[in-house]
Amino acid sequence: MPAFTRVVQLSVSNHQKSQFSKAAKAKKAIDNYLKESRNSVPRNIAESAYDLVGASYVRSDVAQHYVNNQTIRDYVANYTSAAVSVVTKLLDIKWTVELKFSDGSVATFVLGGIQENGNLKLDFVSAIDLDGNNIPTTKQGFMSGEYRFAEQGNRGIQNFLDAAKRAGVPISNSSGGGGSTTMVCDNDICIITYSN
Repeated sequence: MPAFTRVVQLSVSNHQKSQFSKAAKAKKAIDNYLKESRNSVPRNIAESAYDLVGASYVRSDVAQHYVNNQTIRDYVANYTSAAVSVVTKLLDIKWTVELKFSDGSVATFVLGGIQENGNLKLDFVSAIDLDGNNIPTTKQGFMSGEYRFAEQGNRGIQNFLDAAKRAGVPISNSSGGGGSTTMVCDNDICIITYSN
């Protein structure tokens, strides 16, 4: 027997229509604000998106800085998103926040809801450095690949190596035998390889 769907038209009150309209406008305003704003992270919290790798406390500090240092416009948007949070589960609304670091790298966070204490929850998603390299966020991500460090130079390479070490992948510049990860650089291009 084929499945069938029964559709019933229900009345929606003017108040419900008004609230939905307000929520839709607020969502659009928040989306536009988040697209337009590039929030900077102070150097004393983190100098680079590379600092987020393997250091959950740094990710937490960056998120807290963003949450605790908002303009009144942000507070209004946060209040509105809290009011819409009941609907969020139904509509699966996701807001992203891009935070810029002093070295030119950018990290992307997703607004993961509102915590019990009322603070916004920001979850780290990804990062890209000044040269356009995707910054690995896992141990596996540091074990192979080709990276360009034309803009960052040696500072970028060092940031990469420090992040790899925090992720549990010490990288050397010479073959260390089985089970080692090496980096060989020629001009601005560095190639990472893992050998068993």
